[in-house]
Amino acid sequence: MQSGETTDISDPFDEYWENLTPRQQVASVFMFHYPGTDGDAIRGFLEEIQPAGVILMGDNIPDEEDIVATMVDSWQKTVDLPFLVGIDQEGGVVSRIDSDPAPGALELQDGPPELIEEAFRDRGRRLRQLGINLNFGIIADHTDDPHSFIYDRILGTTPALAARGVEAAIKGEHGLVYSTLKHFPDHGAAPGDSHTMLPSTDISLEQWLSSGALPFEAGIKAGVELIMTGHLRYQSIDEIPVSMSKKWNDILRDDLGFDGVIVTDSMLMLEGSDEYPDTVANDVAALESGASLVLDLSGLDGDDVNRHAHAVIDGVLDAIDTGLLDKDTVRDASKRVWKLRHKLLEK
Repeated sequence: MQSGETTDISDPFDEYWENLTPRQQVASVFMFHYPGTDGDAIRGFLEEIQPAGVILMGDNIPDEEDIVATMVDSWQKTVDLPFLVGIDQEGGVVSRIDSDPAPGALELQDGPPELIEEAFRDRGRRLRQLGINLNFGIIADHTDDPHSFIYDRILGTTPALAARGVEAAIKGEHGLVYSTLKHFPDHGAAPGDSHTMLPSTDISLEQWLSSGALPFEAGIKAGVELIMTGHLRYQSIDEIPVSMSKKWNDILRDDLGFDGVIVTDSMLMLEGSDEYPDTVANDVAALESGASLVLDLSGLDGDDVNRHAHAVIDGVLDAIDTGLLDKDTVRDASKRVWKLRHKLLEK
């Protein structure tokens, strides 16, 4: 909702939003990671913080993987609106579960779309069996450089092949889990590993529109639900990292026509940067720029995660109180996330 618009009291989101406390309103646009396989501890965290959901990492997956389904079920029983339960399950080099029956990107790369669709359908079925409803698993980047850090994870080495692969992967996951494309606007064009640095490129917007944009455009047309922004710097377009760039979020919304959830890559990845060492400030900047869902992996243990989550919420509330962040911006983000969570009630 834009500032000044009249609230439609018939909109079920309005009732949801108005029944939240200010802390819960802020929490509704965050996804955190809570470490370990203690399902009760994770449930306690979710009940206390009330975020949009959690992301499961490798440390959350017990040796007997089917236990995950029981854990997730116990969390979902505590709420009327289902949590988003996400995971990075690309297959191949980025896998959180070992029981994934499908080949990874390197085996599928530049291959027939029918095989890519089948692989992601099999992967989606396994994730759904485990209670996972959101996969951060489809790489829309492209590069023909085998030395690139992203090369082993891409579905296509050219824009056209990546677009074809993305479309097939989304088709495979459809109806099983929510799909995510990453790393917008294209990690392949920005050399380096964004886990350890801020990769940058000087390509122009026109160059990008004819190359890196194509897989994301294909994914949007195929109905992808989420797009993940990368910690990348496209210097000729915006000096600010894409994950905190209003200009890039506007390009994604206005030029590419994406109306779904814009999720950031893990904000923990920026902590080592001399320019962006403050995670709470970065989270606020991501929301102010138009991100719908902030992925905040603190890297902390146990109760420290609770304290961190509260500190993040405090920081966002302070930003709203001081006028740095418009509350309607948070509300708009929350509504996009709410739509995904509400739709889970139909499944």
